Amino acid sequence: MKTSMLEHKCLVNKLNLAKGEQNMREIQIASKKLTTGKSTRLMLASVLVGALLSACSSNDPATESDVYLDGVGLYNAKNYSGAVAHFKDEITSYPAGDFTDDAYFYLGKSEYWLKDYVAASADFGTLLTDFPTSDILDKGQYWKAKTLHQQNNFVDARTAYQAVVTHNATSSYLDDAAYGVAKTYYDEKNYASAEIEFANVLAPPHVLNSKSDNSQYYYAKSLHAQGKFPEARTEYEALISNVDYATSGWLDNAQSQIWQTYMDAGDFTGAIASINALLADPNASLANKELAQYNLGDAYHQNNDFVKARVEYNKLIATYSTSLFVDDAHYQIGKTYYEEARIAASAALAAIPPTIPDAKLYDLAIPDFQKAVAMIGSSSADNAQLYIGKARHKQAQLSSVAADYDVARAEYAKLNTTTYPGSSKLDNAIFEIGKTHYDEANYDLAIVEFDKVVTDYSAGGSADNSLYYKGHSLRKLATAATTPDYAAARATYGLVITNYLTSTKADNAQYYIGYTYHLEGNCTQEQTEMQKVVTNYASSTYAVKAQGHIDAIVAATHTTCI
Repeated sequence: MKTSMLEHKCLVNKLNLAKGEQNMREIQIASKKLTTGKSTRLMLASVLVGALLSACSSNDPATESDVYLDGVGLYNAKNYSGAVAHFKDEITSYPAGDFTDDAYFYLGKSEYWLKDYVAASADFGTLLTDFPTSDILDKGQYWKAKTLHQQNNFVDARTAYQAVVTHNATSSYLDDAAYGVAKTYYDEKNYASAEIEFANVLAPPHVLNSKSDNSQYYYAKSLHAQGKFPEARTEYEALISNVDYATSGWLDNAQSQIWQTYMDAGDFTGAIASINALLADPNASLANKELAQYNLGDAYHQNNDFVKARVEYNKLIATYSTSLFVDDAHYQIGKTYYEEARIAASAALAAIPPTIPDAKLYDLAIPDFQKAVAMIGSSSADNAQLYIGKARHKQAQLSSVAADYDVARAEYAKLNTTTYPGSSKLDNAIFEIGKTHYDEANYDLAIVEFDKVVTDYSAGGSADNSLYYKGHSLRKLATAATTPDYAAARATYGLVITNYLTSTKADNAQYYIGYTYHLEGNCTQEQTEMQKVVTNYASSTYAVKAQGHIDAIVAATHTTCI
């Protein structure tokens, strides 16, 4: 036995007894061990308690029970690193002792809390395989399942949880293990199976337990994730109304998810009514009202009721000035103006006079974007900076003034790796810089920027757009050349299709491959490529355009063919 164990034994035992924290489970184990005939170790549970104290005035060497309880003391004090070292030493000293199975159990739990899940899983596994008659096998099985779950090994975790449910009908972990089975399905996004298992946890023979409210919440979430919005609302409401869950930590979440079901279903009227009911509820928590106020703005926003959206976002800013949502509210106010301007531009094209000119709306958007950027720690700063550039970009498109494009590029350039390291919007900003050059017909400069996106952000959201507009740039350069050569443009359009199969630009790219042949007068190849648009992208608006080319070729009314 290591001297270090003996040195702190008395202090740990006295502290545990004084605080009333001595684990009665260990005293019970000691009594149980006595029945095995090992009377030389412990006489009675009460004698054990006395021995813990008397050992402090004795030079007798520590018994196995003393050493084990020292480790439990370290564990109870949350000195998990110390407990790990202690239990490892104990296992080495007593590899076949009366408390070795318990030592493996506490060793695994200590490693679990230290987030060393691999080691914990191995030690719980040793408990299960090397001590088949241990009376804590169900606990070891449950905690092994938890370690596997933490490693996202959902299949093996589920098997381990299920073993507790199937083979330990009287286990105190029965309900928790059944919940674990359901949660593994939920965490791997198998919501249909999760729904079934959570419903099982909420039904007999399972009884009300510490995981019941969790199960009710995730049962509703499983329905919600499957698009079963009315059913999900019913279950969220069941959680809120159940008196047994009056102190549940899920109540606020459930309330917010109720209005989210309406939002996800596109029922903004229902969402607005639900949120307003919560805001009027004097018993609703302040935190939930804060979130509701933000989401009320969002509901109007998604319904394109921009004026009311701005009113509600501004209420959030005025009422909850220290809210973590204030920066987002400013960003969203800017977005309402930006999106209203986009709709106003469409209305202008349809000869419907807009209430506010779109150019003016872009001006109104920028101050709130700037406020979001200026807020320390803002989670919306990079988005807002991008949209400052986009607003200036739109204004440049309206004015067609070179200096305005310079202003837009300067704003996009502020979204860089130094100011916004790790931002997911960096590739968007570079693409938009390229797009400003494209809009000015500076195609060589545009290609330089598009290539940066494709090279440095190939998996980003702007890579397909960059390739597509690079194809356009090459096509326009070819058209302006003395001897047009569209091969490079076609190859670039082809990369959009082959590298980004799900891109929204794939149908466009296929059409323009055909269109380059149209420009060359190669009607045979044009028809072949246009047919690919019709066949592969039948629901695309480009399919209609492609069919027009095909019909003209067939009717011999097409442009001169070579």
